[in-house]
Amino acid sequence: MKSEQDSKMAKEHSKELLTALYQQIFYTSECVVPLYDVIEDYLFQDLDYQRLMSVIPLWMIDAGRSPESMMDKECYEQLRSMFNDPVSNRIIHWADMQGVLNAFQDRVMSIRSYLEVIYKYLPTYCLYEDSEYEAATRGLDETSDKVHTAINNVFVSLCSSFDLFTKVVYECSEYDSQDFSKYKKLKCRTQSILYKKGNFGFDELKADGLLYSEPKYVRTAISFRDEFIHNGAWDYRCAIYYPFVEGGNPVEPFILMPDIDIEGRLVSSGTRNKFYAKGNKINVFLPELVKGIMELLNNTIKTLINVLQKKTSIKNKTKATEMAICRLLGNQIVSKKNIMGDKYSDEELLKDMDFLMPEFLSLHSIIARLCKGLTLTKDLGIQLMYSGYSNGRPFRMLMFVLLLNETANLRDDAQLAYHLLKEAYIMTDNIYGQLKKTTYDFALEDYLENLENELPNRNSDELTDEEKYIYEGLPQKVTVYRGMCDEEKQSRQFGISWTMDKNNALDYVFYKKNEVIGDIGWCANMEIDKSEIFAVWGVKGEKKEIVINPKKCKNISFCEISKKDL
Repeated sequence: MKSEQDSKMAKEHSKELLTALYQQIFYTSECVVPLYDVIEDYLFQDLDYQRLMSVIPLWMIDAGRSPESMMDKECYEQLRSMFNDPVSNRIIHWADMQGVLNAFQDRVMSIRSYLEVIYKYLPTYCLYEDSEYEAATRGLDETSDKVHTAINNVFVSLCSSFDLFTKVVYECSEYDSQDFSKYKKLKCRTQSILYKKGNFGFDELKADGLLYSEPKYVRTAISFRDEFIHNGAWDYRCAIYYPFVEGGNPVEPFILMPDIDIEGRLVSSGTRNKFYAKGNKINVFLPELVKGIMELLNNTIKTLINVLQKKTSIKNKTKATEMAICRLLGNQIVSKKNIMGDKYSDEELLKDMDFLMPEFLSLHSIIARLCKGLTLTKDLGIQLMYSGYSNGRPFRMLMFVLLLNETANLRDDAQLAYHLLKEAYIMTDNIYGQLKKTTYDFALEDYLENLENELPNRNSDELTDEEKYIYEGLPQKVTVYRGMCDEEKQSRQFGISWTMDKNNALDYVFYKKNEVIGDIGWCANMEIDKSEIFAVWGVKGEKKEIVINPKKCKNISFCEISKKDL
């Protein structure tokens, strides 16, 4: 018999061994925490994801993934179709990847729970050699079922963690930030990616001592897992052996372990692969196996972090992030409108437009979706063009063109269109600069011609009293002036704003808000018949402008103006 001191020392060592092993498992799980941040930086090299998080709708993260979300499939897919843009699709993709990484952590941590079940009933040691046993009883009961189930689950969880980590590696290696115009399932799902030697990703992860060099411990875990999953329990009796030594004294119980070869696989002959000639005990072997695999995983995680950090470039993300935030919020507004249906009022629309209008160039498609089929009144149209207050001023002509193309009635209501065009014209800048950026087929000169035909009496019926007074006081032949940049002169695509005051025209040759390039400009002048003037427009109490369709501009004279002479 072993001494009481030997037994005491073995128990203390077993306790220390398990404590260290559980700490190692926890440490492996904690190693994943910085990996989240590193993958996030790698996936969003052009965006500040931490800033995006404040505006990411919760359904993108947990719908279809968490029991805390009550959203059904139909609602999820409806929202996903509303948010079908590259940024939203990337966010959903990253949330899906996080789900895999979450599962990897869960599998790692579950191993401790299974080990605790095993070592509640069995020790991590056997003080006696098989030759010292004189007899043994075989336990086939609830305890043995619990322990064998826990042992099988250790192997399943280990191998599941290999598969899950491989999926993460594969997604990182195959990631293309430009490939998200449509929602995409994880590639590891569509291609059924699982662990295998050599992996599907980065060569750096194939080095010795890492998971994808397929070390002996990994082969052993896979061998036992495959046997359990595909061929049943590796001990069909699920027995615990309770041995006795000299004098009938009971000693440490154990579970026999099938023999493994030098490469870590089950020794096999034909279809048989459960030989017990070596007398190894699984309860003694498991701590060493789990410890070795945890170290492999730790090293592999750290290597992946290093690989991704080297592949992550530092960029200025501010502008792109701000655009992404706007688009996310814009999509939320569209989804709100669709969900509210008839309850989405003009007041709601105007409130939302105050947010969207200052970002018109990046959010025009969302604005178009909100205005689609809308029936305009004059007041509503003016309020929409004035959305965003002064921050929306640079886009009011673009907004008019959008309303012309998206609303239900504006294109067919010439009088309403005339007044909204006038409002956009008076209260914006750089009209032609704006129109270069429209996504619609729109030529201002053609549209003015249409309005001229639709409203032949516009200069008597549609002008304000101030405007009509000026128009009626004009001579039959009017000399007008226009300040313009060199680019406009060379293009012969003249603007519609003219004045009878030459000095006023000179103020606009290098007008800052027109984004003029170069130091040479021109003051144009021509004589035009009063009947060919489209309108006299202006803010009440201020100078009025002579609006002329460029198609009516003929026999123009030009005077060169140098910036330094002004």
